Amino acid sequence: MQCCYKDLILLPERDTKTVPTHRITLENDGFVVHEFPSDKSWQEEEFKVEVRKVLPILVSKCANFKLNFAKACYGEIVSPKVADGITMNAARVLSISG
Repeated sequence: MQCCYKDLILLPERDTKTVPTHRITLENDGFVVHEFPSDKSWQEEEFKVEVRKVLPILVSKCANFKLNFAKACYGEIVSPKVADGITMNAARVLSISG
């Protein structure tokens, strides 16, 4: 097991285009998980299952909860671009998260 600890931040709105400047509000509302333990060997679905485990309240509040990966790039929220057939496994997500 290769474990790596990263802060996990969920965006409150699916259409968020800029990096939120109110992290304290996100933390208070349960959108931030500090030091989320990620195993680099997890495949995409396993990674998503583990994220859902630490966010059960948020997942249960939203019937259409869908987990997509995004990253901050010069103050903007962007979706990582990967080639066809490439999955967002834990190692890939961790490498692009900085």
